[in-house]
Amino acid sequence: MLQFIDFTPLRRGVLVALVLLLAGCTIAKPRTDDPWEKFNRKVYRFNDKVDRAVIRPTAVAYRKVTSPNARRVLSNFFHNVRMPITIANDALQGEIKDALKGTGRFVINSTVGFLGFFDPA
Repeated sequence: MLQFIDFTPLRRGVLVALVLLLAGCTIAKPRTDDPWEKFNRKVYRFNDKVDRAVIRPTAVAYRKVTSPNARRVLSNFFHNVRMPITIANDALQGEIKDALKGTGRFVINSTVGFLGFFDPA
C-alpha cells in the first residue's frame, strides 16, 4: 500500500512559485513626463486658433453656400483625382482584381462622368 503523502507543502510551494512567476508579468507604469509637452501645447494652441479663426468658418460658409448635390459632385471629382493612387496601392499590394476594378471606374468616371464630377461607374 502507498503511504499517505502530505501534498500541502508541495501545493504551497507551487502556488508561491506561480505567484512569483506571474509577478514578473506586471506592466511598467506609463511615463508621466512628456519631453515634448511645451512644444505640443504650443502646437495645440496654434491649431485651435487656426481652426476657430479660419477652418471652421470656412467649413460653415461652404455648407451654407453649396447644396448637398454640389458637395456630392465636388466629392466625386476629388475621389476620382485620388483614384490613381488607390489603383497603384492595390497593384503594389498584389490586389490585381481591385486595381483593375479601380482602373475601370477611373476610366468611366473620367470620360463619361466628365472628369469625375459624376459617378456613372
